[in-house]
Amino acid sequence: MSTLERARRWASAARQALRRADPRPPLPAPDELPRHRRYLSDQPERMEAYLRGAREYVSRLADENRAWLHRKPFDVSTGHPAFFDEMYGIMNLLRAMAITPRGRVLEVGSGPGWVTEILLALGYDVDAVEPSADMIAIARERVDHARRHYRLGDSPRAEFHAEPLETCSLPGDSFDAVVFHAALHHVVDEEQGLGQCFRLLRPGGVLGVSEGAWTPGDRFWEEKLDAEMLQFGALENPFTAEYLDFLLRRLGFVDLRRYYAINGLFPAEMGDCPIAKAASYRPWDGNNLTARKPAPYAATTLDPGARTEAGIEAACRAATGFVYCIAVTGVTGARAHLDEAVLPLIASVRRHTTLPVVVGFGISKPEHLAALDGKADGVIVASALLDAIGRAPDDPATQVSRFLRELRPLPMP
Repeated sequence: MSTLERARRWASAARQALRRADPRPPLPAPDELPRHRRYLSDQPERMEAYLRGAREYVSRLADENRAWLHRKPFDVSTGHPAFFDEMYGIMNLLRAMAITPRGRVLEVGSGPGWVTEILLALGYDVDAVEPSADMIAIARERVDHARRHYRLGDSPRAEFHAEPLETCSLPGDSFDAVVFHAALHHVVDEEQGLGQCFRLLRPGGVLGVSEGAWTPGDRFWEEKLDAEMLQFGALENPFTAEYLDFLLRRLGFVDLRRYYAINGLFPAEMGDCPIAKAASYRPWDGNNLTARKPAPYAATTLDPGARTEAGIEAACRAATGFVYCIAVTGVTGARAHLDEAVLPLIASVRRHTTLPVVVGFGISKPEHLAALDGKADGVIVASALLDAIGRAPDDPATQVSRFLRELRPLPMP
């Protein structure tokens, strides 16, 4: 490595360390287009040229680099940095996405198929969109070997589509998840591409992204992007965190969540270390995120981003028996107070249905029932009841009876 290369690498690492030490910079308003969008946003689009570069990418590789595509992500260099970066990235992303078991997944930019292999082994049906026929050939070979090795038979299935995301012809509302692992920055037209993701996802489906974010002024990384594009012709155009969030919200995605990236074994004496200090990336240093396509049933929650009158109407139209209103956001469990948004939610639901309306999640106190008296037709109690049983597991019947009497005393005769 040259002295200049070492200096540039040191400067880039120093800038990243300073960013981790500083608080997050002020963000633009959610509906305001950020000043910085993508690395090449100020340059004219050359979609056909970039797609040609993607299709010819494998043919331009040296033999050693082409062999790497067959064994990716297994990196034999000292410390195996690429292996750990790749494996931590996809494992963390899939866990955060919480994809429906045995669901249907769209993998964008599937490359040589190593992520496809993981998705198949986890039981998902996979449609892989990849513009390079050479990459698909490598991926198919890998998947065929995986089927034999893991005794998968014909199910789950994997299909490869030699086309760019922007013009993908797959049917809409078909996928439980869309996965971008180190691939979103290759998309030429981000509005068209991410709009396709929104179209292809089923209501409630999840989008997952795991890759680096562009930090304007990081010339070490920008020069590497320039060199890669000059050599291979494929697009290397990462997003700023602010612009990607802005775009996803504008396209209609909700429940957008960014994550700290934390991996590895840490010494016991670091047990009190805050997450922000242990993280390799803070939520705004990289684009590690999930987002969802709104679903009608989400309209009965307290999430203001998911609730609309149209969504509530659709949920009520699909309901049979009763409508279940979620009383809290987050995990289940007993709560000290009801959320103040519950009563307006019940009123909204009643405008669209004559079915009984019941409320659940967090119901645990007589005060909760009193607040809902005359507003809801019933309540569902779960966590608090289980907690009561747990206090006297040897006599659950007596404990349940006592809990219910305390929760709603019988009226005086």
